[in-house]
Amino acid sequence: MHEQEPTDEPRSMSLLAAHASVVREQLEVNDGNMPAIPSGLATLDEVLSLRKQRYTILAGGTSMGKTAKALHMTYAAAKAGYGVGFVSREMPERDLAARINSIESQIPYKAFERKMSENLTRQMIETAKAQQSLPIEIFSPRVDDMPAIISEAKKLKAKWEGTDHPLSMLVVDYIQLINDQGKQFEVLSKVANDLKQLAKMLDVHVLALAQIDRKVMERENARPMLSDLRGSGDLENAPDNVLLFTAMSILCGETQPPAKTEDRVDFEEEWRLSKGKMEIIIAKARMGEIKTITVGCDMATNRFWDIETTGDLF
Repeated sequence: MHEQEPTDEPRSMSLLAAHASVVREQLEVNDGNMPAIPSGLATLDEVLSLRKQRYTILAGGTSMGKTAKALHMTYAAAKAGYGVGFVSREMPERDLAARINSIESQIPYKAFERKMSENLTRQMIETAKAQQSLPIEIFSPRVDDMPAIISEAKKLKAKWEGTDHPLSMLVVDYIQLINDQGKQFEVLSKVANDLKQLAKMLDVHVLALAQIDRKVMERENARPMLSDLRGSGDLENAPDNVLLFTAMSILCGETQPPAKTEDRVDFEEEWRLSKGKMEIIIAKARMGEIKTITVGCDMATNRFWDIETTGDLF
């Protein structure tokens, strides 16, 4: 880390105190109080706990839904009263706001680039008003390296201290775009480990996005693996959790339909069943379960839902 933790902070904890913390949290869970930050998907929350002081990487290829899901998780956390800081190295603030608006208004975010009808415009404005109190802070594009991220996150932590929405989650979109000096491998290793320490220092959950190797799409099985994380082994080693994303339409061969007519019936049925679904591979979970879940999604509006539900968000 670039900054030292305060010297008056305790440097150790007895096992008794640690056990007391475990017992307190378990009693809260037994009473129905979830200490983890909601992901917006019950099926994901059942197997993975987004607790403070932990660190999760969302990884996937280009246009595979990483940012969409990160924004959905940001929205879910904020709606539940958890303050979220969003570090965007890829999109300007205006685009992020449009995408968050689309989650609730159900207006495809690409429609924000074109002239809307009077009804849609009114719907968009009403949604913006309804969302204005959500505790989400989007960091300036100037926050482009770890020292700046740490500094701004500390300021936001202090700003929201004592409110009913303390800073609880920090989203970084995405790791490979964070600036620093040195070779790419060294920079990514340092950033990956610094984010782990930042989660502990600020008592927040860090949710960081990462690109995977494009070559995954050239394989017969296009499901991503931990080894596909691009640039550094520490992207796999440092986080507590790693979630890998891929659209199921890709897995059924969206880009390569069968040449034979007799094979097209099965292909078209498989494509129909896979459309609007995403596979989330929980590839690493230090305190959770390794498994794969399938969820519903509408990428046009950044909406995700549990398959067994009717598509309602919360």
